[in-house]
Amino acid sequence: MKAIQCELCGATDIVKDGDFFVCQSCGMKYTPESAKKMMVEGVVQVEGTVKVDNTQQIENFLSLARKAHDSDNEKEAEDYANKVLEIEPTNYEALYLKGIAAGWQTTGGNNRIPEAIDYFSQAIANCPEDANVDELKKQIAADISKLSLAMINLRCNNYIQFPSSENASSIVTEAANSIILTMKLILSCGVEPNKFKADAALVMNAAAVQAWKTIWSDYTDDKPLLPLGNGIMFQNYKTASSSDRSLYAIPSKYDWNRFTDRGDGCISVIEAAINIDDNDDEEDITRYENLIYIAEKVRDSCSIGYISGSQYVSAKWAKEYAFTDSAIAARNKKIAEWQSAKADSEQRIRQSKINEYWDAHQEERASLEASVKQLKEDLIKLKSDEQYAATKVKISSLSGEIEIKEKQLSALGILDRKAKKELKSEIESLRSEKDNLVKRNKSKEDVINDKEKELAECKSRLENPIA
Repeated sequence: MKAIQCELCGATDIVKDGDFFVCQSCGMKYTPESAKKMMVEGVVQVEGTVKVDNTQQIENFLSLARKAHDSDNEKEAEDYANKVLEIEPTNYEALYLKGIAAGWQTTGGNNRIPEAIDYFSQAIANCPEDANVDELKKQIAADISKLSLAMINLRCNNYIQFPSSENASSIVTEAANSIILTMKLILSCGVEPNKFKADAALVMNAAAVQAWKTIWSDYTDDKPLLPLGNGIMFQNYKTASSSDRSLYAIPSKYDWNRFTDRGDGCISVIEAAINIDDNDDEEDITRYENLIYIAEKVRDSCSIGYISGSQYVSAKWAKEYAFTDSAIAARNKKIAEWQSAKADSEQRIRQSKINEYWDAHQEERASLEASVKQLKEDLIKLKSDEQYAATKVKISSLSGEIEIKEKQLSALGILDRKAKKELKSEIESLRSEKDNLVKRNKSKEDVINDKEKELAECKSRLENPIA
């Protein structure tokens, strides 16, 4: 009996196809001359248990899978990975290659990333002790980041071209799904693709900004909005002119409905960009600014209708449809929340910079803290001096007496000359006594004031060491 065995994969299923012999397992082609040399003659009788060594065949299929993946031929890579798994279902590299190939075959209508994560989890679980499982986890984290980001990029590019509320919603949904998949990856194999979040947030915000340009352009027709003043008969109107349509944007009810719907979609994308990553305060500040700007534009928008004139009344453009007072209040509440969140981000950034500064200037901080402690002790001692404290109390009492007598003096009539004279004399005497006491305490008061000033400066430096 004669058989031909493939030199690449070890299979024996080789069929003549035209002028060549073709391996049905791996596709390798052989000339008739080569095929003759590969023939194995005779019949071999084997007794006992035979263990088939498929090591070379597995390695050949893995090599072909790697090459296919490197060439972006993911369907072929998956096929070769499947051939390995048919022979060895627990082969960790084949499981990994199956996962990455499946993930990159994801389309808008067929998301295979969850399938990829399942295979990645199996790959980690079956990774042998002599392999570097930590390196495998790092690679899988990078792969998931790329896959998830690619899906979000796909949604964002579509949104930029067609900035509908539906396409905005698809980005938000994709971002939410990516977070769920990330959590699944963490729970199943202890891998967290952190970088993906920051990159996704950047892509989403950029898409929203680009989409907003189109949304605003469609609403205004690239013209300034028709200016409406405050009238008596109409809350907001402008006397109509034949040149208005050529000079200004005059949005219809359809234009306004479309604008507000798309604008709210744009807002939702930026909100999702903020929420996807909790560790990007500096970038979030810009996103909050974008949010507030767009939200204010949407809040203040309206449609403009035409009111026909008559012999006695000029035709007018007037505000037609706009948000109700309650709707405006609700939108103002959201804007206020974003403004507060922006301030919180700014404070966290500032505090982080302060912490970084003090980490690098620990001696300076220790010196300032020691000065604050000493100054506080000095002030307590100075202010608790019995003579100084008693004098302060007496000065305060005299000030109260002077105030009372001045009120009595102002209440006297023109004819109360004697009483006025007596009160004036008493006030002068009290003021003289007070001034003497103030002079007595002045030197100590100056010391206290100087130390309080120094204390305030030290505290300010500790709280705000950066410009």
